[in-house]
Amino acid sequence: MNIEQIISTVGIKPYYQETSGIIYHADCRVIVPKLSNNCVDLVLTDPPYGIALENNRTGGRIDGEKYKFVSWDKRPTNDFLKIIKQISKNQIIWGANYFNCFSDEGGAIVWDKLQPLSSSSQCEIASVSGYKKVFKYTQRWTNYVNTKQTDHPTEKPKELMEWIIENFSNENDLIIDPFLGSGTTIVAAKKLGRRFIGIEIEEKNCKVSARRLGVWIPESNENKKGLFL
Repeated sequence: MNIEQIISTVGIKPYYQETSGIIYHADCRVIVPKLSNNCVDLVLTDPPYGIALENNRTGGRIDGEKYKFVSWDKRPTNDFLKIIKQISKNQIIWGANYFNCFSDEGGAIVWDKLQPLSSSSQCEIASVSGYKKVFKYTQRWTNYVNTKQTDHPTEKPKELMEWIIENFSNENDLIIDPFLGSGTTIVAAKKLGRRFIGIEIEEKNCKVSARRLGVWIPESNENKKGLFL
């Protein structure tokens, strides 16, 4: 399925579109069910699981405001993740230690962050469909780059996403991230010659993703000034 066919099937204008991919500013629970079965080669995403600022599990801040935790994962989300499975041939879902709908059908990626034993975030685990083995990736990560906090409180390093895309997909495959965040998945996908769909409910994160793709976004139709995001 090409990008134009995806847009036609969904019936909603993308926030951003280019030859190799699109970004939707929308709730993924609206977009994903509109997609055809097996139209995507790989789902690669990091759902907002277990976010709880009240016990300081993330403590992230964006634009001086506390990152708003979402309530959708307070109830079982397996039904939605099953829809993700239906629209894609393969899935890599971060939070394998939180979600369990793929646990009996595949393997896992364990990301060792090289943090002290006292750290509450020594590693993260992603479930991987189609494999009965565990893959290990090692990269030091603290959500700070050169003492500057990353664009998103749970942002994954681009090198990690490139490693996954390179090893679990093929050139020109269509990759979707229904929880796009700051856009690391689609930036890595584009770099490696894959097509992409990103869905993000927060417009400021859509803008960050577009900026990372090197996109000029006009402020309005009436105002010719723009913002190189």
